Amino acid sequence: MGVGLDQINVSILNILQEDATLSTRDLAQKVGISQASCSRRVNRLRCDGYILRTVAILDPRKLSFRSEFFIELKADRIDNLNISSLSRSLRSFPEVIECHVVLGDFDFFLRVVARDVESFKEFAHGRLSKLPGILTVVYYPVVSEVKATKSLPLLTSVAEAASA
Repeated sequence: MGVGLDQINVSILNILQEDATLSTRDLAQKVGISQASCSRRVNRLRCDGYILRTVAILDPRKLSFRSEFFIELKADRIDNLNISSLSRSLRSFPEVIECHVVLGDFDFFLRVVARDVESFKEFAHGRLSKLPGILTVVYYPVVSEVKATKSLPLLTSVAEAASA
């Protein structure tokens, strides 16, 4: 657990990662501190980089994104220049909603959304597979989502943090 995170800060982070729309008053009430103290703590958590940003998580189905794929990419060579170049290219594709450089049998792991299989095919065959520096691409269509969260499994008490 990070330096400066007492049990109240951990509680604030746990609550905010589940519902960042809470007012400072409601958040303060949930953690049992004054609104002013809560506001200072949230601002400090932002300044110290514990809270990176506040976003709305959208429902892809409501917005007609009906296809999702995980993709493994293997680079044709592993060097900083090629990985950097591929990373820049992959960041430019709006369909790529996650991109990770990994160790193992492949070099990049992507999560991609598309309106339908046809639009995914256009992306995969028309743009992704044409990137220079790629050796192989493996596609995994998502059949159903079991769990998707951005919530970190924070320890719930200072005692747990001390023993970790």
